[in-house]
Amino acid sequence: MTLKVILEKGVDGYIIAECPQIPGCMSQGKTQEEALANIKDAVQACLKERLTAFERRYGMVSEDFAAKFDTGELGDDADWFEWQYVLDACHETLRQL
Repeated sequence: MTLKVILEKGVDGYIIAECPQIPGCMSQGKTQEEALANIKDAVQACLKERLTAFERRYGMVSEDFAAKFDTGELGDDADWFEWQYVLDACHETLRQL
């Protein structure tokens, strides 16, 4: 999975970085390099928080969820598909960082 990052120059001179695939995931830096490094940290933190929120909501750790999802035990509830998407995105992003 490739995540898109949009960079814009802010009115204060900082470079603003946003990952539109993850709502609310933004960061900034004095330089483009710093902004890109900071958005990587923000993406990782946002994805981990989303996984943690699912785990709290359903009382199931990601490893158990993934095994049950793969066997079809969880049905087709939209939350389960979102969890799988977030889980895959988190693992893929962590491999790329």
